[in-house]
Amino acid sequence: MKIRGTLTLTFFLGIGTAIGVGVGGGFIHYIVSLFLCLFIGLPALIILVISVCGHLRRKDRERSMNGSVVRIAACVLAILGFTLGGMAIFHYREAEVRSFVDEALPLLDTHKKEHGYFPKEIREVTDRNLPFHFRDFRRGYSSDGATFTFYYENLDSIMGGLMLTNSHRTWSVAD
Repeated sequence: MKIRGTLTLTFFLGIGTAIGVGVGGGFIHYIVSLFLCLFIGLPALIILVISVCGHLRRKDRERSMNGSVVRIAACVLAILGFTLGGMAIFHYREAEVRSFVDEALPLLDTHKKEHGYFPKEIREVTDRNLPFHFRDFRRGYSSDGATFTFYYENLDSIMGGLMLTNSHRTWSVAD
């Protein structure tokens, strides 16, 4: 396979990854990835393996590795890139939330000791940028002064989310 084929494969892997990252992981990404992998990627991979094995048996391997093999491989790599790119951004955003909350908990406790209540806004104790999942008004931090809750919609499911409260400082499923 020459440089042109390698560039084609790299291009399709990059395009798939960029689209997966752009979609951002989550439930819809999971369903689309599952469909693509099962109904397009797996058959394309089987055809690719059979095709390559057949081409390797021929004496003139260079000429027999034609464009169809590269096109099938490009399809498989684009699907792989889409799937892995979306999964990577999803896990990155989850880690971003957990890191933010881990840093905010001691600050909230200090504020409660000094003032006797938890702050209404998280901005009162930190100037760190909010994680992606907390940028929507339905998610993030809320407090009535006596208690606080961190909440965000779990992108792995259609309904529900994850929450952490001042009394239970572990993430739990909220329906």
